[in-house]
Amino acid sequence: TIQTMPALTITHSGSSVIISWPYSSGGWTLQQNANVADLGNWQTSSYTITNVGGVNIITITPPTSSLFFRLVQ
Repeated sequence: TIQTMPALTITHSGSSVIISWPYSSGGWTLQQNANVADLGNWQTSSYTITNVGGVNIITITPPTSSLFFRLVQ
């Protein structure tokens, strides 16, 4: 069975950046990287994930550097 990747949403609220995606049982993991071109440096995100109403959410307040995010299975 092929699963569709959940949509990753990144929004800004005040001095915070909010990253969210639908909770799924497909085993998706949020990864982060400071340099999107460095394909070998993706790491599992260390931010705390909160599940609210079936949506996974992390909040970064305030962000201190540029980060890129992706979901992997």
